[in-house]
Amino acid sequence: MRTKIAVFVAFLALAVPTAHAQTGSGNDLLEACVNAGPDFQAETKDKLEVLQHGMCLGTVQAIVTLGESLEEPFKFCPPNGILGQAVVVLVKFLRDHPHRLNAPMIDLAVEAYREAWPCGRK
Repeated sequence: MRTKIAVFVAFLALAVPTAHAQTGSGNDLLEACVNAGPDFQAETKDKLEVLQHGMCLGTVQAIVTLGESLEEPFKFCPPNGILGQAVVVLVKFLRDHPHRLNAPMIDLAVEAYREAWPCGRK
């Protein structure tokens, strides 16, 4: 299942123009997600900010959707309808672990969501 997430995120990275290609690190995900809150207004943003917003939400949605399908020790069990909360959880985790921001974004996101929503406790 982790492979499915990696394929999806790789697809997202390929969709980003070369000049702004994402490297797939925690730094990239934090930069994309830091302004992806509920008050995001696309019409007041430049194209890069809108692209980052979409990259953040797409990546988070993919990882959260596959969480219960992952094998242990990667599996996590989020409640339904929590995309906005998932972004907040991820940004907080990334800010709380600045020394790890060069790690792969998928690994960091899965770790954040495992801490927030371990299986067996919904």
